[in-house]
Amino acid sequence: MSNQKLTTTALTLLLVGLLTSNCRQPEGKAADRGITQGTIIYNITYPQNISSNGMSFLFPTEMKINFSERNQRATFKSNLNLYNLEFIHQNECDSFFTLLKILEKRVYVPSDKESTLFLFNGASKQNIKLSDEEPRVIAGFNCHKATYIPNNPNYPNLNIWYTNEIGIEDPNRNTPFGMIPGLMLEFEIVYQNIIFHLKAETIIEESHPDEIFEIPAGYQPTTIEEIETLIKSVMNA
Repeated sequence: MSNQKLTTTALTLLLVGLLTSNCRQPEGKAADRGITQGTIIYNITYPQNISSNGMSFLFPTEMKINFSERNQRATFKSNLNLYNLEFIHQNECDSFFTLLKILEKRVYVPSDKESTLFLFNGASKQNIKLSDEEPRVIAGFNCHKATYIPNNPNYPNLNIWYTNEIGIEDPNRNTPFGMIPGLMLEFEIVYQNIIFHLKAETIIEESHPDEIFEIPAGYQPTTIEEIETLIKSVMNA
């Protein structure tokens, strides 16, 4: 091949590469250690007997946490987006909010800042044991182990892996895991006798507008009892 043809080929490949890179939209950069605002996406899995259930598609498959300083918004989503269950913690607020969107219904309820998210009702804060086991890496962050020992002997011990390399304030607020000194990147929840296994898959450093931590328009006040009833109706369908 002549030098002229080699030069032409190289220029063509360079032009294609530039055009391709310009067409790609940035998705947010991977998180740096010590970030104070960003997004964490968790994958949710279930025991085999639940996953093989024909109605398991109604269960949430993803949890996303948006955070900025003391503001947090956790969103549970199902595969078909039939519903969104959300928890909002606002900076300098004495309450946190539970929101539920299911089909055309949109409701919310405030709870006292000392209350526990209803997903953890019945769990005890005294049952956490920190471990000196060798750290492991999850989503690029070093994590330490803790174990939750349920009061109910029929439930298994739950392993928790948390990191103190992300600068999120009060990361486990309104849960029985408030004493854990870091953000949980892998953990389990037992709700309605079902074990939800959550593991962080993606952590992105990005800013959020203040509006993301507000209650959206169209939501009506309700009670936590109604929200739980609606959630149970989906899970027990």
